[in-house]
Order: sequence, then C-alpha cells, then structure tokens
Amino acid sequence: MPLLRLIGFTREVTCHFAQGEKAVAENKPDVGKLVDEAAKAIGLPIAPEYRDDVILNYQRSLAIVAPLLAVDLDDPLTPAPVYRP
Repeated sequence: MPLLRLIGFTREVTCHFAQGEKAVAENKPDVGKLVDEAAKAIGLPIAPEYRDDVILNYQRSLAIVAPLLAVDLDDPLTPAPVYRP
C-alpha cells in the first residue's frame, strides 16, 4: 500500500510541473517529501549531505518531463491496457 501512495504522490507532483512554471511557483509541490518517501519505499538510504542534490536532480527531471506530460492524447492515441502481438 505505501508504494501505491507513493505512485499517487509522484503523479500529483508531476502534474503540478506539467501545468507550467507559473502553476508550480504558485503551488509548489514538496519534492523533498517525495524523495524521502520514495527512498523509504524502495529501501534506499540517502546520506544527508546528498539529499539536497537528489532533490535538485528530481526537480530537474520533473521539469524535463513536464512538456511531454502536458500533451493531451486523443483516444485513438491512448495505448491499449494489454499488448497483443
């Protein structure tokens, strides 16, 4: 169950970034909390001296993916839930 909550929180943070810089500035997601919860969920310890850099890299990753997530896919372009060759 914690992993499902983490996935939901990740989607929420990513959606904030996909809304653009203005929306992010007005309603900034807590990326630090996301990093802490993700590390805990997968059992990855992050040394305190590296935590700020991990958060910075996560923010950069979210900024990179934001334009892709901002594109609305039409129904015909939505991938099928099950791949059948």
